[in-house]
Amino acid sequence: MGFMVQKNRGVAAIAQVIATTLRQARQRTDFVRERVEEKLGPYEPILERTAQALAEAQEVARDAQARVDYLEAVAHRTVGEVRDEVRNALGRPARHDLLDMLFPEGISTVTEAPVARAALAM
Repeated sequence: MGFMVQKNRGVAAIAQVIATTLRQARQRTDFVRERVEEKLGPYEPILERTAQALAEAQEVARDAQARVDYLEAVAHRTVGEVRDEVRNALGRPARHDLLDMLFPEGISTVTEAPVARAALAM
């Protein structure tokens, strides 16, 4: 007991301090145990639900990130294929003004651009 946590540390840090305080207080037999149970006990189920919701949200975020990564790879490959088709249509030159205009720094001009600018880069 006696831990302090800053309010901006996040749910996990706050929950950990409360759980530790409850666990340590339950090992005592005096008024401290009663006071801690009285003050923090009601928050225990809330913390358990919060931890569950956080775990579910993290799983959803991991799934979403995996989908973004997959779609990013598809987009990268698609832009590369378009560049290859344009180059083939031009007779596969080592350098061409049209390719330099469309892809001044290679396909990374489009694929590495921030999403808001990617459409403009095309």
